[in-house]
Amino acid sequence: GELTGNRRASLCYVEHCYVERVVLTLKYKLVGWPKDIPYQRFGNIPHREQSLRRLLALWDSGELHFEPATANDRIAAKLGPKTVIPG
Repeated sequence: GELTGNRRASLCYVEHCYVERVVLTLKYKLVGWPKDIPYQRFGNIPHREQSLRRLLALWDSGELHFEPATANDRIAAKLGPKTVIPG
């Protein structure tokens, strides 16, 4: 909500949902997600507790953050959704 002004906005951890909701509809992308942590539902992340602590530290430091999705990001999302998935 705060970033988009939409109180109903939420982050989705399923690839197609992230692409549709976050990148294409809200026009934002998540930047700084580590390559060694798969972008998926938290329950499926290996070493979940350690990974979540790391993600929180990255978020708190600002390294993991949202940026506006460019027109090119949105085009890429439509052509090959995997290109815009964090990580």
